[in-house]
Amino acid sequence: MTRHPALSVPKVPAQKILAALVLAACALPAGAETYTICTEADYPPYMAMDADGNLFGFDHDLGLAICAALGADCGWNVLPFADILDTVAAGGCDLAIASLAATPARREIVDFSDPYFPGGPGAGVFAGMNPSIPIEGARIGVQAGTIHAEHLAATGREVVTFATNAEALAALAARQVDLVFTSDSVMRRAQELQYPGLRLVGVEEFEGWGTAVAVRRGNDGLRDRISEAIHALLGDGSIGRLQDRWFNAGITT
Repeated sequence: MTRHPALSVPKVPAQKILAALVLAACALPAGAETYTICTEADYPPYMAMDADGNLFGFDHDLGLAICAALGADCGWNVLPFADILDTVAAGGCDLAIASLAATPARREIVDFSDPYFPGGPGAGVFAGMNPSIPIEGARIGVQAGTIHAEHLAATGREVVTFATNAEALAALAARQVDLVFTSDSVMRRAQELQYPGLRLVGVEEFEGWGTAVAVRRGNDGLRDRISEAIHALLGDGSIGRLQDRWFNAGITT
């Protein structure tokens, strides 16, 4: 997961964004290619699942937009985050959209499209129920397999990993860990939706990479087509509008 800089883009009502994506999907020609997208569903505002089993979030809307640009019919395969790249590498999914930082280590497992969010310094936030708790010496919860977990592992701190960010937050609420380390937008959404007592304790920078779509290594044709779709969606402002909706507008979903 990576930090994304704010974009200066015009406000577009969420209903219009979703309507445009639905219309694009309905316009697919008969016999369109079919792709399966690996993702996770416990990381709002990037991706979450409602009580009826419907996915929503930035990654979901981005996936719909990319598939519409490809003229493809796409389905979703929800997995634990730590299993996503291995599943793509084994051919269990055609691509993965899960706010994946295209790190050198991950490039040993899968190939990545051109980024839809640029690289540069990354950052994570320490959050807790007690804003005065010292970071050094704290037991820190983090989602396994993320670049946040990789960063903490290199610092020598006491770290407890969880399969999902939601589990890490639940452990924090139960006082099983002192802090969580996650992205700023995820922390703010958790504070808004479920944990009003959650507070920012500190920010820590680490090496960052572009955020991109993963495909099986050697699937150059699909990778290049996805990259072309991403450039088109960046060029016409679609990704900026989705970013504005999910990260900048403060909309509760």
